[in-house]
Amino acid sequence: MTEDNAGYYAAAALSGGKLNFTQGSRPSGHACNSHTVLLLPESYAGTVSVHSGGGSISLYRMTGGAAYDLSCALGQIRVGYVAAKTIKASCPRAGTLIITDTSAALDVDFIGKITVSNSAVSGSIKNSGQSTHMAITLSYLSGDLFVSSASGTVVLGLPAEEAFTLNGTVTKTGGSRIVNHFGRGSFTTAGSAITGSNGSHPDKTVTVAASGKFIIEAVQTPSNLKITAENANVDVQLAADGQY
Repeated sequence: MTEDNAGYYAAAALSGGKLNFTQGSRPSGHACNSHTVLLLPESYAGTVSVHSGGGSISLYRMTGGAAYDLSCALGQIRVGYVAAKTIKASCPRAGTLIITDTSAALDVDFIGKITVSNSAVSGSIKNSGQSTHMAITLSYLSGDLFVSSASGTVVLGLPAEEAFTLNGTVTKTGGSRIVNHFGRGSFTTAGSAITGSNGSHPDKTVTVAASGKFIIEAVQTPSNLKITAENANVDVQLAADGQY
């Protein structure tokens, strides 16, 4: 696309102390890939809301404890090396969520594949998709955690030294629907449920509501998540009808 048209430009507006950006229109009959980069101070501690109409969203190396609201109509959300107050992530269609080396209270309502690795989180992770899997590996459990899956397998890895109470259920019956590879603590599996605790004074509760299969594993990691953010940036990739 070589035509310079003001209608294609992004628009910015400040209202009530809130800065809003909206992408411009796209030429009809021409293929157009947009790539928007928003740079913020690493110490930014405010609120950031990003919506993509069909592209991907990437959030990297932000350690100021901000609150993020990330949503995509269809696509991928990637979060890495982030220390946040809260991260809300949603996708109403088949998407992919990848969170790594991050600490935050999560509010995830997703349809698609969910992967959380080497992170310190609490909150809620919900997957409403069909035949989708969740793999969650935590280096630290920062509070109560609720995990729900409408279909597929849930693999949950928790620190071996973490003190927590577990309440897990699986909807489907037959076969080995609950697999305990934690290797310590006191857990009892009865039919489609597993209950018990780990540690002498468990002060956090982990609740898992799985559909197909639930696997719990022990993770040998340090108790504190170390985030080594070098640069502050938010990399937002948006589709033709995207907004941020």
